Amino acid sequence: MIDELQAVNISFNVPTEWNIVSTESKKHKVKGFRFYPHLLQGEGFFCCAMRKQNEAFEKPRLKKSKQKTSPINKSILNNWLKDADKYEFQPKNEFIIAQPKSLIDEMEFISSQLNVIKSGICVGQLTHKDLIPDHELAMSNLLSDKIQKVELSYEQAIQYLKKEDIKDFSFDKTGWTLMQYQHQNLGWAKVLPNRLNNYYPMNGRILK
Repeated sequence: MIDELQAVNISFNVPTEWNIVSTESKKHKVKGFRFYPHLLQGEGFFCCAMRKQNEAFEKPRLKKSKQKTSPINKSILNNWLKDADKYEFQPKNEFIIAQPKSLIDEMEFISSQLNVIKSGICVGQLTHKDLIPDHELAMSNLLSDKIQKVELSYEQAIQYLKKEDIKDFSFDKTGWTLMQYQHQNLGWAKVLPNRLNNYYPMNGRILK
């Protein structure tokens, strides 16, 4: 860092009773601090403080082109989300990601400096007429109060979480339905006239 960014080391004193060991590098005489687990509580680690001097080495901020959903897609999303106007919807592969508009600038800056693996809420996959909701949406606080939901018994909730057929299930409305137990969201199911399709994630199901 010193050779690449012309950074300078910032040294400061720590109380001796903290049992933090001060060290100094051989080449640049950089002072750092070693936290040994046998001398203090917590895991061992090392840290030092540096200040960058040459701004010419600052990584340029990258501008990423934004993809926006069409008005018809936005109208579909409005049926699923409360306060949809507070979010910006961005396509990612075949999915739609909701990002708070208040954090867009911050997220763009972070993405320009770091490799962001995950941000926002995956709303689901948009079709021409409907949304295939994602499990993340079921677990979020973005859902509209108008979403169709049903309260399961304990036995039914366990069957749903195991991705089994739910016994003694009857519901007078068809379509996408939020499964709940004691008013806690569990995930999605699609109620059809003669059956129920369980959309609980396979990798999260109860195995025993």
